[in-house]
Amino acid sequence: MSYCVNCGVELAEGERVCPLCQTEVVNPAKPWKEPSIRPYPRQMEIIVKHVDRQFAAALLGLVLLIPILVTLLCDLLPDGQISWSAYVLGSVAMVMI
Repeated sequence: MSYCVNCGVELAEGERVCPLCQTEVVNPAKPWKEPSIRPYPRQMEIIVKHVDRQFAAALLGLVLLIPILVTLLCDLLPDGQISWSAYVLGSVAMVMI
């Protein structure tokens, strides 16, 4: 086995160029010949990641509902009235919008 002089990747027998950095491989002891089985594909596949925006919006909504519920519970439990939590609820509602 030989190695690329530029990046150090291990090369298959008889490689003409490095598959990683495209540096030409010069090995006078082993002239290049087309391998019968290639260890890697000829072209790189492009993977497109799809982001589900509805799931992200639902998750963000649930994360923002936690402070609303905690604030309501902290305000309602001592005396059973909503006094100061309306300010917090309004600000969190504005963030949600």
